Order: sequence, then structure tokens, then C-alpha cells
Amino acid sequence: MALTVVDGFRSVLTAKTLLLMTVFAVFVIGIIDYSLITEKNGCEMTFMFQFPQFILIPFTHRLSQKYPNYNLYAYGEGYYAQSLRDGDFDGVPVVFVPGNRGSYKQVRSLGSVALRMSDKYSTFHFNYFTVDLNEEYSGVNSIQLQSQTQFLKECIIKIVDLYDQRGRNVTLVLIGHSIGGVIIRSVLSLPEVEPYLKNIDLIITLATPHKSPVVPIDIQMTRFYKLAEEFWDQNRDNSLRHINLISIGGGFNDKLVRSDLTRLNNNYSNDLTIVTTAIDDVWVSTDHLCIVWCKQLVLKLTRLLFDLIDKKSLKMFENYSDRNRIIRYHLLERTLEKNYPNFVIPNTINLTPNGEWSENFERIIKLKKPKVLNQMNILLPLIRRETIVIQFKGYYRHNWLMACSPTKLNNNITYCEKGHLLHTYVKRMPSKPHDIERRVYKGLSSLLLNKGYTHLLLAISSSVEPIDIQIDRFTTSIRSKTIIMPNLMQSLTMVFSPITIMDIAVSEETTFYNLSLSGLNHIWHTYWIQMETISCYTSASNIGYLYFSIPWNKESQYQYILPKRRSSTQMTLKLNSPKPKDFKSLINPTLYILVDPNCSYKLHLKPSISEIIGQILRHYGLILLPMIVSIVISMLSTQIIPNKQISSTNGDIHNNKFFNNIPKYLYIQSIEIIKQYRLVSINGLLILSPSSLALYFNYSEMNSMTSCLMWYQLIILYLFLYSTALSIIFVFFSIMTLIFISLSSLVVYLKSRFTVSLNKSNISQEKSFKIKLIPLLSLFVIILIGIIYNSALALLVTLLLHNIQLIHLCIKCQSIERRLGVGSDVCLWNLHLTLLGLLYLSTIPSIPLLLDWINLKLPVLYFVWSDPYLIPGLISMISFPVIWHQYSVININNNQRNYLSIMLKAMAILASIICQFNYLNISIIISVSLLLLSIQHFVELFANRNLKCD
Repeated sequence: MALTVVDGFRSVLTAKTLLLMTVFAVFVIGIIDYSLITEKNGCEMTFMFQFPQFILIPFTHRLSQKYPNYNLYAYGEGYYAQSLRDGDFDGVPVVFVPGNRGSYKQVRSLGSVALRMSDKYSTFHFNYFTVDLNEEYSGVNSIQLQSQTQFLKECIIKIVDLYDQRGRNVTLVLIGHSIGGVIIRSVLSLPEVEPYLKNIDLIITLATPHKSPVVPIDIQMTRFYKLAEEFWDQNRDNSLRHINLISIGGGFNDKLVRSDLTRLNNNYSNDLTIVTTAIDDVWVSTDHLCIVWCKQLVLKLTRLLFDLIDKKSLKMFENYSDRNRIIRYHLLERTLEKNYPNFVIPNTINLTPNGEWSENFERIIKLKKPKVLNQMNILLPLIRRETIVIQFKGYYRHNWLMACSPTKLNNNITYCEKGHLLHTYVKRMPSKPHDIERRVYKGLSSLLLNKGYTHLLLAISSSVEPIDIQIDRFTTSIRSKTIIMPNLMQSLTMVFSPITIMDIAVSEETTFYNLSLSGLNHIWHTYWIQMETISCYTSASNIGYLYFSIPWNKESQYQYILPKRRSSTQMTLKLNSPKPKDFKSLINPTLYILVDPNCSYKLHLKPSISEIIGQILRHYGLILLPMIVSIVISMLSTQIIPNKQISSTNGDIHNNKFFNNIPKYLYIQSIEIIKQYRLVSINGLLILSPSSLALYFNYSEMNSMTSCLMWYQLIILYLFLYSTALSIIFVFFSIMTLIFISLSSLVVYLKSRFTVSLNKSNISQEKSFKIKLIPLLSLFVIILIGIIYNSALALLVTLLLHNIQLIHLCIKCQSIERRLGVGSDVCLWNLHLTLLGLLYLSTIPSIPLLLDWINLKLPVLYFVWSDPYLIPGLISMISFPVIWHQYSVININNNQRNYLSIMLKAMAILASIICQFNYLNISIIISVSLLLLSIQHFVELFANRNLKCD
């Protein structure tokens, strides 16, 4: 037997089988990269200095009865919590809305940090309210999403009335995490909230998928998003014009909500979309939960809130431009202290000839002093086609850098009478917490010369603080390079051999390079770069940077470059969102390089195959499940015709003894069809063509993801996804076949050794009748489970029973094959294996509903009217017993099955069109397909009463 098994596998392992296994291996590599490989979490923890307390805000009896699972709390600590219990709400109200499966206690970080800051730095404080939504799976349950929106409406009304009773007209700040941000945007569209819109001035969303649902569970979920978006588009310039909306994404570490989903769909001036990696003082990627407690982000948002409040009225500043300027300062353009400056910084200041004035023409200038006793004024002449880069390390003041036109005094001292401040052009470089701050000025001399200035002035005032300044002047074209990124074919030749794109010799004494990365436009353009430090002088001490910036999206990445011989720094260049078609700027993604001039470096580049696949699955993986459903239904349409069930093109398969004991579906219906190019050439075109065209005629986030692709790119993408879907089907049925064959063989062996075969005639008619009632009773119980509990649980029970039944059928097929040889009775179980695969596919979209039901502590009759999968599930459950009623092929020459095959192909095409935008359609398509098959079997049963049915 062992020899025959080996021979069988040798015949199975053909070139195309190996190709499918290779594609599946690539798929697994992509899954591992997407789900398991993350950047190191750079967030610091936030801590409470006192025990957190949540004070319940009571509602009326009517509302408590209407929303028994929801509550509203106020957050407090220590004596402050006691004041809240006494009804002392005298702060600025902030409402926190948790996300999918989120806890109201997640407000602790924001609330605690705000309390500490108000104690130390401010004359007012914030009252943090948090909404308890029972930790429901609202992200995958549209019914609960709507009920949570209604409850948030009641919370807003309650909070505003709470302050109105104390004679205060307050400003509300709404903060939403994950799906909580969508709930906030949706609640503003309710008519009951319209009178309270004037009280809402700021909305901050954290890792919120604004563009579309993460998973399109059903049409109600998609419609919920669409209605909210339409309301904002129609009213952004009217009733919502006063609201600032900030959307913050977590970057690549967020595996649940991609940062491109957090992008707001309009370009309104009061809207801002940004990734945490690009926020000053944060500069790290956060996972989906970490974004709520990440200390760097919490501190940044809390300082922002304090600076946005007018200390007299305790309301947001009414001037939109003032608010936008404060928001941009904190999140994008902070050049001075951590809080927004409370003094006016003039554009131009008057200067005196006091202090030491000098004019320096050197290309490299280094200033490092433990302290400055007398003011130093260094004039740098501006020369066209030159760029000046100045690095400030540690102590820095905003009036140190200016542009001016100097004059000469009688004593030949060259000085400037007036200086134009350039502090807004001095950018802070990313740094880890507690590191010394570093700032960089990069300016083109020609821009200042065109404004009438002739010199750059570095005015270093006297200080006891140490200073560390490095100046580098160079011809712009020498240090600005355009790198043509490798295309797909070139990438394949570079997988194992990276190329060197830059070699910086120590003799060049350079500190800065600007690399424009041409061709880095799509999400699968993913490259691995390595900055290798070759050698360094002993005087090398400045830590360098690799800083990656995306012009069409506020996101960035950075890594340190150590001035240490044989050290190296790695970074992956990839995008959260592709380059939009309407992005007209010629600016490419840019890699800025800051290095120590006393070291030599080499920069290597190669494509990252694992991250390319991971990026494709991250952005387009949702298409796989509908595509798998389409392919399996298409295969079923071929399989239901008995004379096509066993291929005659490969005689070796029928002559091999190994296949006498292994079901024929996998190796004939999957591999043989692929060998004959049926699925690829006919069914593949039928599935792929409408699937790709549907993207351009449907409201979906996927539309924006594919509209930026050329037609040939779209074809390549879909062919890859199609081959991946085929490989998943191949592996799934391989595993199922091995499991069923192993279990059935084990049962047959045990029966032959330990049991005595019974004659059917010995079984009484009464017992036989009771045995035949078991399927009907099982069906009745399953239907009750679906109605009383939920459809997902009923489908899982159905799966379990049909797995057991398929094992029983496999045992029977083996017995028949041993007695009568290969025939239609033996091969029929292949059909049921395919049907079982469809039942698995129908169950997958309903799993979130099961998790929600478990989370709600197993309620009874809770999902009867809100379960969207109940009707399709019941149809599938009722159809299966009819299909299982017969174990033999009814009529090989029945033309009705040809018509059924055509209808199933039509269902496969329909699935490829509508299922990728709505996963509920998967259950509907499968249930209709099973219903058609059961009707066909029912008709054949009565049309062929003379045939033997088991």
C-alpha cells in the first residue's frame, strides 16, 4: 500500500500542481507579512496617578428601558471624581465614543493626562464623558451600528442639557475611536441633533475607516457609510462649516483599519487627514488599540485641546483660521515650544551691530560650544543654484535664523539692520522620546535672492546652554538625484541581489542628499533599502537620518543612521495609499538623507517580495472570498453533469491503483479542468471580466483603489488574485480529501476488526423508519437554533452534521468500490465535497454575528428580526437534506442538468459582480445555487421513481 501511495503522489505532482502550490506558498508569505510582521511599537505607556472612577450619568426611565445595554459615564480621579458625583460639571465637555468591541474605559489615558495638565499648566479643565456601548461588534453588525448612533444622539442632548441647567452654553469636543468616528459623523445627520450642531466645534477620529467599511458585511452597513458621507458632502459648507474634523490613522502597524481608509473624501479647509508617523512629537506607527493610549499622541492631542480653548469663554475659538493655524502647528508645523506660542512673532526684527559679526564663505561650518558668552552673528552669502542645509542639535531659539541684506559701517563691520525671520522653515526632525531635539533648515538660495536678500544670518544669542550647529552649502543639482525605481520585471532579477544606488565617500564631506523616487506610485511598489556605514573617523558623532516623505498623503517614515563602522540601517519604502489620478504635482516620494560628514556610506536597494504580496493582500484581499465562491460554483456547474465528472484525458489516473481509494474530485475536477484550461480560458474570463468592470460602476472604497490603475495593471492584479483563489481552493480540497479518506479508512478498518457486519434484513421496519426520521429531526432542530439563537450557530451545526454525513458516504463509496469497482456511485461523493465547501463559504461571512452573539452573553430571540443571514441560511439548511436524499446519479443523460449547469454558471458570474461589495450576497448566491440544485434533485426523484435511491 505504501508503494502505491508514493506512485499516486508522483502522478499527482505535475508541473501545474506544483505551480498552484507555489502560488499558495506566495499567498502564505503575504499573509504572514501582513498579519504578523510589524514595526517595533514605539509608543510609551500612559499611567494613572490615582484610581480611575466612572460616574454614571442617569437617563430617564424611558431611555433606560429603550437602551438597557448602553450607558454614559463621566471620567474622574480622586477628589475630582467626588466633585463630579456632586454634580460639579464646570469644565469643557469632551465625549469619547469607543469603536468595534471597544470599552468605555479606553478614555482613561485621555482623561487622566488632561487632568494632570490642568492641575499643572491651566486655569480650566476638561470634563471627559465616555459612552458605554456594551463592547458590541458594531463594526460588523449594521443593526447595532444604528442603535448606537441613536444612543449617542441621546448622550449629546443629555450633556448639553446638563450644562444648560447650570447656565452655560458649552462647546462639545467629540473623539471617536475606530467605528466610533463613523458613529459621530452619522449622528450629526439626525434631525434631532440639528439644534445642537452649533455646540459641536471639533471632531477627532482615531483609526476610523471613513471611506468604507473594513469588511462589507451587508448592504445596510454600506448604506450607513454612504448616507453619512452624503450628508457631510451636502452640508460641509452650510450647517457643518464651523466644525474642524481631524482624522488620524495609525500607519502600517494598524492591521485592522488601513490608513488609506481613514482619509476624508473632501478637501475642505477645516478637514485634516494625517498618519501618526507624520505628527510632530509622535513619529511612530500605532496598532489599532494602541492609538488610544499611545502617550506621545495623547500628550499631543491634549495640548492641542488646551490651546484651542478660549480661557475666558471656555469655548473653542470662533475664528476658523485661528483654529486651523493651531491645529497645523501641533500636528504638522511645530517649530517652537510644545504649546502654541501665546505671543506674536514678527516677520521682521531690527538688528544692532552689537556682538561679533563675521562673514563666512566656507562650504562646511561646524559650531559646537558648551555655552555662548557673547552673541555671534554669522553671515552666509547667498549664491544662485546653491542650497544651504543647517542642522541645529539641542538648544535653539526662533530668532536665530534670518535672511537679510547687510551694510558696512565705517569701521568695516558688515551687519544687517533688519532681519526676516525664517523659523517657519526650520523643521524638527523625528526623534525618540527623551532624545535631544534636532532641527534642520533646508533652503534654496535663489528663492531668497529673488526676494531681495543677499545673505543668510545665523544670530546665536548668548546662552549657558550648549550649542551644536552644522552648516553645509552645496550646488543643488549635485545632491538632488532622481532614482528610477525598478519595475516588475527588473524587480524579479533583483530579489536576491540588491543594487547600490549611492556611494558616499568620506572625502566628500557631505551631510545631506535629496533622492526623488520616480515610479513609486502604487501600493505594491515596495522596496527594501539599507544604509551601510562603511568607515568613520574617530571624530564622527552625529546620528544621521533616513526620512521618507509622501507628497500626496501626510505620512512619513524615518530611521536613524549610526556613525559607527560596519553598522547598517534598514527601511522599507511602501505606501499606505496609491498616487491619486488627480494629483497633478510632479513631486515624487522623497527620501531625505542626513549623514555625518566624517563617515562613508553605501545605500543599497532591492524589491521586498514578501511585502509586495502583503501589500496586495492588505488592500485587495477582500476580493478573494467572492472570487473563491465564483470559482467553486463554476466548478460545481461542470461537476453536476455525471458524464463530465470523470475525465478521460488522463488514462494514467484511471489505471493507477492509488486512485481506486481516493475520491476523484480534487485530482480530476480541479487539476484536470485546469490542465484543459477550462477554468482559466472560459470560466476565468466569465468571472474576471464582470468582476473588474463592476469596480467602476459601484460605490465602494475599492473603486478608488483600482481607478488609479492602468488597464494592464488591473489585468495583472486580477490574474494574480484569480490564481491565488485557485490555489486556496486546491489546498482546501486537498486537506479535506486527506481528512475524509483517513477517517473513513480508519472506520472501515475498525469495523472489519471489532464489529460484526449486520444484515439489513435483520433491522426491523420500525427501527428503519426511526433512522430515516433522524435527518428530518436534525433539520427541525437546526432551524429552531437559527430562529431562537442566530443563523451562524445553526450553520456551524449544519457543517458538523454534514461533515459526519460525508464521512459516512465516503465509507460507503469505498465499500462499493471494493465490491463493484469504479462507477458513478463511487464518484458522486465528489459532488457532496464541493457542496460542503460551499457551505463553509456561506458560513464565513456570518462568523462576526456569532461572535457578537457570544459577546452579548447568548441572548434568546435577540437576532430574529436583525439577522441578515437568517433567510439565506434557512434556505441552505433546507436544501441540503433534499440533495443528500439520493446517493446515486439519477439520470446521466438528463438534459435538465445541462440547464442547471448554465444557471449555476450564471450564479458564478453574478457572484463575481455583487459579492465583492457586499458579503451578505455570498450567502444569498450560495443559498440560491443550493436551492436550484435541490429542486433539480427533487424533480429527478419523482421523474425516476423506478431508480434505486438510498
